[in-house]
Amino acid sequence: MGTSVGLALQAADVEVRLTDADASHLRLAVSLGAGIPLSDDSPDPDLVIVGVPPALLGRIVADALHRYPNAIVTDLGSVKAQAAAAVRAQAPDAADRYAGGHPMPKERASP
Repeated sequence: MGTSVGLALQAADVEVRLTDADASHLRLAVSLGAGIPLSDDSPDPDLVIVGVPPALLGRIVADALHRYPNAIVTDLGSVKAQAAAAVRAQAPDAADRYAGGHPMPKERASP
């Protein structure tokens, strides 16, 4: 789903930086035109969109809130209670910047 969001944002002329724990998924997303790889010298984002399995969602969102202290963080997860509790526990001072999202109903097959 993250690649689909990246493609839509790129089509709207929004600069997209990508990262993925699986390097092959990142290469594929970049090759499809969903964005460019995130690097150490990338500017801090205004918006972070997290697309990970539900079991990892809270931890990854909390990490993003800490790493990007001025960004709004949202997600593509369908289950929120566990993720929201993890965010409140792991990033209590930043939880107000977390805007839980939901998967988009129209997705193109991609990593």
